[in-house]
Amino acid sequence: MKFKILIILSVFFLASCEEVIELDLSSSEPQVIIEANLDVADQTCDVKLSLSNNFYDSGEFEKIEDAEITLTSGNGAVYTFDYLGDGNYNAKDVMAEVGEPFTIQILSATYGSFTASAVTPKVAIIDEITVDELEGNPFGGDDEDGDKRLTVEWQDIVGEENFFRIQAYLNGVYLEGSYVMADDRFGEDGTLIRPFNEAFFNVGDEVEIQLLTTNEEYYDYFTAIANGGGPDFANAAVPYNPSANFGEDALGYFGIWQKASKLVVIE
Repeated sequence: MKFKILIILSVFFLASCEEVIELDLSSSEPQVIIEANLDVADQTCDVKLSLSNNFYDSGEFEKIEDAEITLTSGNGAVYTFDYLGDGNYNAKDVMAEVGEPFTIQILSATYGSFTASAVTPKVAIIDEITVDELEGNPFGGDDEDGDKRLTVEWQDIVGEENFFRIQAYLNGVYLEGSYVMADDRFGEDGTLIRPFNEAFFNVGDEVEIQLLTTNEEYYDYFTAIANGGGPDFANAAVPYNPSANFGEDALGYFGIWQKASKLVVIE
């Protein structure tokens, strides 16, 4: 009988401790999203402008089509952008030297003005890519996901803070969501080694690994997205807003990156 009483009292105690938590998921005003990338090797700067959706929206993101964009280098060169449609803008023949600062200004008659700056980084070279065979997929998934993992090794630029992103193309197709980030802010000068766990590969696959050396703001933005659960979080005003170098009035980033690549055929 005592046993039954204890059970009843325990159930009563747990029920009395329940608290109803109400989440306020009210809609929010759309925010401007800016994705600005200066590829030093290709001498191009691409900008994509759109508006975020609120929590309850699931449709396509509205594009910003009325922007005038200029890119100014540290030596005074000014580059203008052509509008390509669907919120995409492009500037060609952009000459960037290591250590040279750039400022990008975006002016929209509808949404206002946005400015960000970044400095051209040095390039890091991939030393080696090794292929390891896995016993099954350690992160779950089907057998079709492959059982070969790539590990990338490169030399850090000693004596400087460096920021990297590793991305990959599989058989000529870019692997979306390749957020393998690395930095040396904790004294990791010298050789850097990172496994590419974003995808696993099969025999016969052709994989191009690209190592991007970039600026801190670009690195922080994509690190925040990776830690927040993927690129979808970057496109919603709530619940998650990654850091940016355009200030508080816009989501997004202005990144300048150097690129090194190496092609691997999985055997």
